[in-house]
Amino acid sequence: MKLRLICLLMATVLLLSGCALLDREDSEKIPSYTYAQEGNYDVIRFGQVTVKVDLGYLSEKERNYAAHQVEGGVQAAQAYLKDRAPKETVLLLHSGDGPTMVYEGQADIYYAQNRTIPYTSLLTQVMLGVDGVPDWLREGVGAYVAETHKESLLKTQAHLIDCLNQYVEREKAERAAENSSAAQESVYYDIDTLAKVLKENGAYDAAAQLGDMTEQIASIGYAEEAYNFRGAYCIYAGSFVQYLEKNYGHDAVMAAYDGTAFADAFGVSFEDARAAWYDAL
Repeated sequence: MKLRLICLLMATVLLLSGCALLDREDSEKIPSYTYAQEGNYDVIRFGQVTVKVDLGYLSEKERNYAAHQVEGGVQAAQAYLKDRAPKETVLLLHSGDGPTMVYEGQADIYYAQNRTIPYTSLLTQVMLGVDGVPDWLREGVGAYVAETHKESLLKTQAHLIDCLNQYVEREKAERAAENSSAAQESVYYDIDTLAKVLKENGAYDAAAQLGDMTEQIASIGYAEEAYNFRGAYCIYAGSFVQYLEKNYGHDAVMAAYDGTAFADAFGVSFEDARAAWYDAL
């Protein structure tokens, strides 16, 4: 039930931002995929991962885009898993309205026409397993793997956060002032930069505590702000996991994911590690 509540916010932003479809440039970059029709689904498989799309829901270009995103996400998640066997994973891409939710072995996804679906994060969470994993670690590992894959949280969970968008616009204006062609260049903003901008702006400070995300979201009430809080939480959690990976190693993070007490996995308390990470931003 907790994961259901957490993921209810996944749909909110899609209602607010609409369904952005592929443009010509994107469609020309997408490779061709072959789909099988099984019952009421168009189906494509990537090893342990199966994507089922409601029959007739997506156009060919839209299905190709989703498959392209999933393929990259699967590769990124497998690279992170290393020798760890991935769990069987099913992504269900549904038509109609509904909340995106993550279960053990499965994610239900709505609004797949929208380009804000965090495929890499969702895939990583399901491929690793979600039962009994703390919010900050589950969301953080997903966001961290998305970071290694250069799947920007600015285009997924965090794209409605004002201070981040204002920061990007200021950066673009500064580049334009220095060089007219530089303003048109695509710039990737890494997760630590995003976390630093949030911190400097005092935005969603409670999210940086990495506490119970469900309770914090439930206390907000206003849908857009609740979604933005979740986006900030994902940025902070991903940055924290990146800090843990760099300072304590992958095996320690995986031990914590498997249920080892934080102090036993990392040799330091959660509170002290979180404080050191936050000070280092």
